[in-house]
Amino acid sequence: MGLHEPAINHCKIVINNKKSSNIEINKALYYVGNSYFSLDQPDKALEAFSNLIKNDKNYPEAHYLKGVILLRQGKSKLAKESFENAILLNYTNKQLSRLYAKSLLQNNDKKNAILKLTELTLTEPKDIILLTELSKAYISIENYSKAIEKINKVIFLNNNYSNAYFIRSQIKSLQGDDKKALEDITRALRIENNNNRYLIKKTNILMQLNNYQMAEYNIKKVLHADPNNYNAKKIYERLLKIKAEISIKQAREFVVNKNYLKASEEYSNAIKLDTSNSYAYFERSQIYYALKKYELALNDINTAEELNKSFSDHSINFIKGKILFNIGSIEDSIKSFEKEIKYKPGNVIGILWQIRALSKNKEYSSAKIYAEKLIKIDPNSARSYSILGDILLFMGELEESNKYHALALKLDPNYKIATKTFN
Repeated sequence: MGLHEPAINHCKIVINNKKSSNIEINKALYYVGNSYFSLDQPDKALEAFSNLIKNDKNYPEAHYLKGVILLRQGKSKLAKESFENAILLNYTNKQLSRLYAKSLLQNNDKKNAILKLTELTLTEPKDIILLTELSKAYISIENYSKAIEKINKVIFLNNNYSNAYFIRSQIKSLQGDDKKALEDITRALRIENNNNRYLIKKTNILMQLNNYQMAEYNIKKVLHADPNNYNAKKIYERLLKIKAEISIKQAREFVVNKNYLKASEEYSNAIKLDTSNSYAYFERSQIYYALKKYELALNDINTAEELNKSFSDHSINFIKGKILFNIGSIEDSIKSFEKEIKYKPGNVIGILWQIRALSKNKEYSSAKIYAEKLIKIDPNSARSYSILGDILLFMGELEESNKYHALALKLDPNYKIATKTFN
């Protein structure tokens, strides 16, 4: 604490001495508050200034310093009230005017904040900090032409002030001119090349311009310097998700061209970039199925279902059923096809696969029920009658089997009757 400790102790003796006058106590409280303020102990400083104001509400400097502390603590409404009390007591201070304007802005009193800042710039026309604050105030009310005017004046007064280029970059972004925004943030970084705030801004602009490679380069610089930077981590996470979506899009193009090996590579890259992307796993499972890599397909479809529970209500059950069938897990495949048919009762392909699985498991009575459903769905389909005839044949009901085979041929004389007619 250096020299502050003995000074604070001496002031406390004065404060606690019953023989001390109010003037002496107030003076001691003021010095205690200032000492704690210098030592960056805002709570103790605030307590001292508050006690001083209780003793003498007409002590303007106490109101001002209390306001400074409250503003730093993010209590802008209370800070504004303290500054106004100081102003009412005719306390004049350039810093008070600036901080009062800041408290007005934070209390959403933008109009009065701009008036106060404009008033200050009339007396200090070359004060770049004031002009910068005024530009930011105009940004807050979306008056970008005025904001540009003020920040351009700052740059004219000091073309080496990096924050001015940063703010102008913000304005250009808000106006939708990302190329100009990139030029300005690059200028800011030439002056202050390791400023994380500027690097994050540049990353966001590059992402808007779809320049993901350079965006990644810039955000990694931030994370290298500050691995725990919350904003940088979130942006990097979002960037990886975007890159994953690009890989998925590329994979889908390969699927259209039936280049399944290339498609699987792109899906794998997407998963590497974003392990939470359920669609990448879901779609890669279908590629593995097409490549007859059934175990890998099953792993992917299970992962997709874990990541996205809504898949359980959709066609994932049909695809999963086919994978399980080809692995040889017939009973599990039957359960999956049953879920699919419950969700989509009219899914003819799903019913055909269920009949196939049930027949493979020699559950002909259940297969017969599904074959009858096929006939109800499409009573004019020769295939439906033929399938029912096949099942009845396996059940040993030869007469009934012949009856349905005959109906199939009646509908389509060229239909080839066989015991296996599945697609």
